[in-house]
Amino acid sequence: MADRDKETIAEEYISSLQRRLDLLEERLIGQEKVREGQPQLVHLLKTIDGKLKALVQSMKGNCVQQVWDTIPDLERILDPAYLRSLNLNAPAKKELLLYYVEQLQKYQNDIDDLQLLKETVNTTSYQGTEAVEKDLSQLAATHVQQEDEVVSLTSRVHLFIDQYTKLILQLSAQCVEWDEVVTQLETQRK
Repeated sequence: MADRDKETIAEEYISSLQRRLDLLEERLIGQEKVREGQPQLVHLLKTIDGKLKALVQSMKGNCVQQVWDTIPDLERILDPAYLRSLNLNAPAKKELLLYYVEQLQKYQNDIDDLQLLKETVNTTSYQGTEAVEKDLSQLAATHVQQEDEVVSLTSRVHLFIDQYTKLILQLSAQCVEWDEVVTQLETQRK
């Protein structure tokens, strides 16, 4: 019973894989060529596997170098002659182009941003920063020193205010006592 269930599961799994493979063939080489029986899928998958392995190897290097290395591939992919040489049907080609349009627009936006930043950095306002850097660092050190002095002075002022308040309270208490003494003396005289 258990062997029979395993066989059934294996057959269902194999048929599922076959359906997926057929669907992949239809998407990659078109329905007409699948019906004609052209076994180009194996060659196409081998090419894709080779490119994936090369991509994985290139990912181990520098990120900037990776981007720089992909530019010729993108140019080659965007070449209409290359696209015609692929054995893809029209919808698959269209989907491939639409996929790369977003990526290329992102690259173009990044290049535009870099150009703007380059122009900003090359302006005269940034060219004099090296001469002013020493003065600015001295000013920053002076500012930090002055902040420390302000903190010290503030704590001393608080201490003086507290002492002043205590002195005023003592003087007030003394004046009240003197007033009471004077009042008592005046009442005794009468």
